Amino acid sequence: MKKQILILCALLISVVSFAQKNYELTVFNKKNQEFTLFINGIKQNDDPSTEVTVHDLNLRKYNLMVIFKNSKFKSFQEEVKMPDESGEIVYKIKRKKRGDFFLKLYAQIPDEMKDFDHNSENQVDEVEAPEKIEVVEVIEVVEEDVCTSMDADEFDTAIASIKSKSFADTKKKVAKQIIDHNCFDTNQVLQMLELFTFESGKLEMAKYMYSKTSDQKNYYKINDVFSFSSSIESLQNYIKKQQ
Repeated sequence: MKKQILILCALLISVVSFAQKNYELTVFNKKNQEFTLFINGIKQNDDPSTEVTVHDLNLRKYNLMVIFKNSKFKSFQEEVKMPDESGEIVYKIKRKKRGDFFLKLYAQIPDEMKDFDHNSENQVDEVEAPEKIEVVEVIEVVEEDVCTSMDADEFDTAIASIKSKSFADTKKKVAKQIIDHNCFDTNQVLQMLELFTFESGKLEMAKYMYSKTSDQKNYYKINDVFSFSSSIESLQNYIKKQQ
């Protein structure tokens, strides 16, 4: 009887081990915004990075938290579900129009596809053809987010809203609210900075708007709004840190 129980337990362990899934999870960000990844509350990378890969995951659900190195960007967390088949799962960090970040499934590669050697000349001879061929969706391609500047009418309305405020602090609050939910070209940035009287206010807003500018290559034009070289230097140092 004991022998039968031991055999049954061994069989059960074998079945469970065979059924256990194994996943490789990658989270990445193409915007050069470094982050730290937490999975179920456990820190996965010692130093902030733009791409983090975690091996040997075997649960079907995980809670992911992303904390950006730049505190200007709000951290976020999501629950992700793993697929039925073991393999590599890739999520891309994306940003909604209103500024919030989220995870988008970018690629899902089953183990049998990931390990297949496409360069082997003897692949056909060595692998026995399956009786049934299943069509597997391997990769979902996601288009890049495009930061499009506000159209002229919307921008004019935004400028009027900021101008209507009497105090500098109130103007900043309204301006930042608008910036958080929109993108701008360099000429629009210049117009918005002109709404602020003091050099310190212009510098603060110039830094705040850099990440929401559609033509960052032209951001050198912003130097024209400053009266002091120290402000230009401060802005340039800030931009270098963002790149």
